[in-house]
Amino acid sequence: GLNKPTAKADVSRENGQLVFHGITSSEKIAVYKTNGIRVPIRITRHGDSASLPLNSIPSGVYLLNVNGKTSKFTKP
Repeated sequence: GLNKPTAKADVSRENGQLVFHGITSSEKIAVYKTNGIRVPIRITRHGDSASLPLNSIPSGVYLLNVNGKTSKFTKP
């Protein structure tokens, strides 16, 4: 599941990706393991949205940080 962050960006899971709607290029997106180690990710930005392919990270529970607002998601 995906608990949506309280940042102004709307996040959804689509076609094996996390998609961030309504996000500007200056907004920061980071993913961390539950032990606090940052996961290297590649965000693709297009217009006012951005996407993170979930196949680039192993299965597990992660923390998603968008502009300092954190939520949790699970990658099966």
